[in-house]
Amino acid sequence: MIIAANWKMNLSRRNAGDLLKSYRDIAATKANISDGGGEGDKKVSGVSSGLIAFVPACYLPLAEDILSLTSVQFGAQDCHAEAKGAFTGDVSASMIADFSACWVLCGHSERRQYHAETDDVIAGKMTQAAQSGLNALLCVGESHEDRLSNQSIDVVTRQLMSTLQIWQSSRADNSTQLLVIAYEPIWAIGTGLVASLEQISEMHAAIKACLAGLGIAAPVLYGGSVKPDNAADIFAVADVDGALVGGASLNAEGFSQIVEAAS
Repeated sequence: MIIAANWKMNLSRRNAGDLLKSYRDIAATKANISDGGGEGDKKVSGVSSGLIAFVPACYLPLAEDILSLTSVQFGAQDCHAEAKGAFTGDVSASMIADFSACWVLCGHSERRQYHAETDDVIAGKMTQAAQSGLNALLCVGESHEDRLSNQSIDVVTRQLMSTLQIWQSSRADNSTQLLVIAYEPIWAIGTGLVASLEQISEMHAAIKACLAGLGIAAPVLYGGSVKPDNAADIFAVADVDGALVGGASLNAEGFSQIVEAAS
């Protein structure tokens, strides 16, 4: 199982440091979800199972200091689609990589909504991440309106096809970039609502079928109000390879329980 934490725009520097130390401790005691290479280590489509922390860009140096030489990987919540330039306030993939980060989060619904990111832009960010040696976690998901109109699978597979076809055509042939997909129903992010187990199973199966049609093998995580009290049931669903955890990742005890449920 892959358990990824998305902090979004939260935490003071002091609290961020404390939480990263707790992640380090959690990983040290959960060998079965670490990527230390032991006998119990699992591989999911080329990605080691384990913990990934997506921190605000200003906390990348802190993550590097605390998580170096541990099994916990970390990354940024976004990068620009260009290598450099006059883009005030943005962060390039190479800047992220300079802090020994391994990952970048691409296409989160909040970026799509508040920053008007299109599939083309998201594919550009993934490509730029690859050129800087970063792996990509691509988020896809449907709105509540899409769900009510029975368009969920069409919307999500269209996002995947549009983004990944561009990414495939732009990606360097020798790129070693790893890809993880996170399915996050927009209506379940931060709302307390959770898709039913049947809905999760149906969507994850559809995503994996779409990926197979593109010749891609990648883990598919579920995100959307994942909490200690529902994590085990979600992880038991077929085709669920882990979770992208939002608010619950900000509490060390609760996050530890989610990690334990992945054991």
